[in-house]
Amino acid sequence: MCRKLIYLVSFVLVIGLVDTAVAADFWWGGEGLWSDGGHWNQGSSVPSITDVAGINGGICLIDSTVNAETNQMRGPGWTGGEGLATLNITGGTLTIGSHWWWAVYGGGDGNGMVNMSGGQVSVADHMVIGQASTGTLNITGGTITVTQHIDIPWANALADSYINLDNGVLESLNSGLRFRGQGQETSAYSGHLDIKQGILKVNGNWLTEGWPINYTDAVDQGLITAYGGEGRVEMIYDSAANKTILKGIHPLEPNPTDGSTVSASINELSWILPDPNLPGSIVTCDVYFGTNPDVEANPKIVISQAVDSVSVTLAPVTTYYWAIDIYDSSTTDPIILSPVFTFNTKNLAPVVNVGEDVFTWLTVGTVGVPLDGTVSDDGTPGPYTVLWTVQSEPVAGTAMFTPPSADQEDLIVTLTGTGEYVLKLEANDGELTGADTITINVSEDACQAAKATPGFELLTGDFDEDCDVDWDDFAVFADNWLEKNSL
Repeated sequence: MCRKLIYLVSFVLVIGLVDTAVAADFWWGGEGLWSDGGHWNQGSSVPSITDVAGINGGICLIDSTVNAETNQMRGPGWTGGEGLATLNITGGTLTIGSHWWWAVYGGGDGNGMVNMSGGQVSVADHMVIGQASTGTLNITGGTITVTQHIDIPWANALADSYINLDNGVLESLNSGLRFRGQGQETSAYSGHLDIKQGILKVNGNWLTEGWPINYTDAVDQGLITAYGGEGRVEMIYDSAANKTILKGIHPLEPNPTDGSTVSASINELSWILPDPNLPGSIVTCDVYFGTNPDVEANPKIVISQAVDSVSVTLAPVTTYYWAIDIYDSSTTDPIILSPVFTFNTKNLAPVVNVGEDVFTWLTVGTVGVPLDGTVSDDGTPGPYTVLWTVQSEPVAGTAMFTPPSADQEDLIVTLTGTGEYVLKLEANDGELTGADTITINVSEDACQAAKATPGFELLTGDFDEDCDVDWDDFAVFADNWLEKNSL
């Protein structure tokens, strides 16, 4: 018994020692790598996933040799820091276990700058750029993934804040990027997002439903711009994934669009020439095009021509780079030097379309419905095959394909019961699959089928609701002729 008690006491002491580990506050000073403990205030240690890491001044670098982690990331202002605090991320990883607060709170006058050109940043909760002072996030490469919302700036802001998404990806998995300053009537400051070749992805439909302002209104108010206000913001809501995606379109409107995947059958590059500087002057262009990422090492396929398109021949599974230099005859220097645009001809999944949903009815216990599927594909890596399948049916076995192999785009499905049938057509090119579904609603008769159609309204005078106006309806009308029910 005594030995057991000693063991128990020893175990409790060990647990107690483990529990006494306390998270530390790390503050950065000087210039160097995150992994250099000499720049942190905790001796030679660097922050762990349980600690708070703050950069109140100086320049901190995370490169490909560094896998940084912290529980909270804090920027200038938390302890009264002044001047510019800079975090440069050129590679490696930064894992934040909860929040990233940048230029938020505190009594200092320090502004915060994050320059990210590569690597991966993961934020387990939310990220805030700016509030007590100006916060700036410049992304020219890499990916930042935030589980919850991204605020630019935080509430009751005392300064404007900026996100410049020149390249790379910024994503909120479960929420969106919020212009929080727009929700504070007492604040004269706001956030600004400018997109060039980067991509913003957020969860939900922020085109119309965002808080405190949706992205359509944010674009109208100049809070979201493309290429410094010279380009166009492309906003797409993907209902299947429930994601809103924002991209910047350069003012030259390059086609194929930057970063896109296209069919190798595309045979033209096109763009929009700007208006001349002066009446009577001529706008011309040079176009570099090829497979070399060093775009000026590629041939010029247009030289000093006033054209807005050029023919090209593309190869499958190839990445292309191109750029446009715009000249105006009123000056010798180019008036626009475009960024390097890129697109690729990697395999695209077949595009499948099976048409609109169908409302029909049984005749002598059965109905045959023609299925008209269409498939378009880029022919890579080879010919596609198709297959129809039953996804759901009221009773198993009440849907039968003709031919039974169901491996044709167009065929007949015979249905022998009432209810809802969902059928899918899949097309596979040997590597990728595209699909579309059709819902067939089967009723007992033509009138019930009509009533199941969206927007159906009974005819005026169809008192017995049998989808026609006849003597039966007149009889109902006549039975009540000259009757009154007024008080």
